Amino acid sequence: KNKDENAPRRYLSPFIYFSKEYRSTIKAQNPSSTFGEIGSLLGQKWSQIGADEKKKYENMAAEDKKRWEIEKKQYEEKL
Repeated sequence: KNKDENAPRRYLSPFIYFSKEYRSTIKAQNPSSTFGEIGSLLGQKWSQIGADEKKKYENMAAEDKKRWEIEKKQYEEKL
């Protein structure tokens, strides 16, 4: 089954928002790390931050999910 290019992009997870914000910092601190190693370091950092800081990213993800649901509904109505 081919993906429809006009379909709305799926919402992002809280970890993805966190990664977008911290990837450049982690990469600067570890310039010789590979892509996979940076991902592992981001995962470690994610597990170390507190629930209060995670809440910020969870709220961003919730807003994105609302956007996706609206766009998905509009897309399905057009079909």
